Amino acid sequence: MYCGIINTLTMPTIGFSHHFFTDKPYHTSYNRNKSIEIVFVKEGILHGEFNGHAFCASEGDVLVLFRHLPITLYTDINTAHAHCSIQLLMDFDLEVCEEEHLQPYQNDGLIVPFVTEKCKETEILKKEIYNAVSLAMIERERNQLESSIICLHILQRLSELFNRCNQNNQVSIQSSLVYKIQKYISTHLHRKITLDEIAKHTNKTPNYINSVFKQGSGLSIIQYINQEKARIICDFIKNKGISFSVACEAVGIYDISYGYRLFKKHIGVTPKEFLTNE
Repeated sequence: MYCGIINTLTMPTIGFSHHFFTDKPYHTSYNRNKSIEIVFVKEGILHGEFNGHAFCASEGDVLVLFRHLPITLYTDINTAHAHCSIQLLMDFDLEVCEEEHLQPYQNDGLIVPFVTEKCKETEILKKEIYNAVSLAMIERERNQLESSIICLHILQRLSELFNRCNQNNQVSIQSSLVYKIQKYISTHLHRKITLDEIAKHTNKTPNYINSVFKQGSGLSIIQYINQEKARIICDFIKNKGISFSVACEAVGIYDISYGYRLFKKHIGVTPKEFLTNE
């Protein structure tokens, strides 16, 4: 799902506003003047394509279009379609990204998905969209300010709804990613593990997985790897009677001096002190 991160720079004015209906095939392409269009789908399905990815808005969904982007919209053949929409003319900064690529710390501006699926909130927003459209259709100039304020409020509400849902999803997604990283580390502790290889395994960037992992565990990935290596060395020399040098080699550490430093850093004592205290 694509999202637009919007930072408004000017107060909007209203371009067009209308109620639209067709029972014939409908197809249109954008990439026009910079503006935002808020659409409420009343009937049927409105399909869209952007950057080679397909999306669709069904009855009860709210669709936000950035009309300067190369977006294509079309309806199902021989299926009736109806929507109401209103266009906001204003200057704004826009960053477009896929929802799954939003960084955990990325919270500047309004984050508005292309499509907000039908829910209790969209039913409430439907009335506000109808109101803004009706005011602009009756007398655009006189109702310009009121319609614009309503539309900005709608964008704000869509962003708040997205953030609430996304926060819950992010917690689940991030917990799953942390577990996946920990599982990968546990099965490869016998050798050197790099951040790049874990990033490739998870199909994420190194910075992203490190940020998510640290939020979830309190440690960077490298700190966690070293901590786990030290923990296993402890187990080997304490419970399995294995020498320290052999225990280090079992977790991919062949520089014994480095092994001593890593052990003392994460366990707090030297290997000899550890065994003596035990």
